[in-house]
Amino acid sequence: MVKNSVPRVRAKDMADIASMFVFVVGLFLIGVLLLFLIRVQRGLFGLILAGVAAALMIYWMREIRQIVKGEFEPMQDSKKKWTYDILEGKDMVTIVADVPGPNENVKVELRKKSLTIFGGQSFKKKVSVPKELSIIDTSYVNGILNVRLSRMKRANEDSSKGDPLRSRDT
Repeated sequence: MVKNSVPRVRAKDMADIASMFVFVVGLFLIGVLLLFLIRVQRGLFGLILAGVAAALMIYWMREIRQIVKGEFEPMQDSKKKWTYDILEGKDMVTIVADVPGPNENVKVELRKKSLTIFGGQSFKKKVSVPKELSIIDTSYVNGILNVRLSRMKRANEDSSKGDPLRSRDT
């Protein structure tokens, strides 16, 4: 088995190479600009113009280096904000959340006014929900968790609806 003798270039190395290239080109342009301004505008005014031009060139070279560095750096998902939606209907509440997997690690627990969501990579989040809900079903597809909850009816409300003589205040 023969190993590949060509070294692989990582994104960080590419960013460093591109940054150095921008720096060298910037120094060259500053030098040419300074020579041109000093030749054309002799005296104090020429030096002031050359200084201002050099300062602006340095500023823009720094900006370009930061842009080039940002292009080669990988995105970081660890700082990603967790998002979820609560959709409330008359008899049902649906919670849709972005949860890291795998499927076997995704679990949901409902206790009083709190829904706890567990996922992969030691993911655990709590969502406040209205009282008296029960889980109907859950589904997890492509990193999206759907939890359907139904509102439980109170015993007092059910019995008072059936008896027209009973007051709702009691």
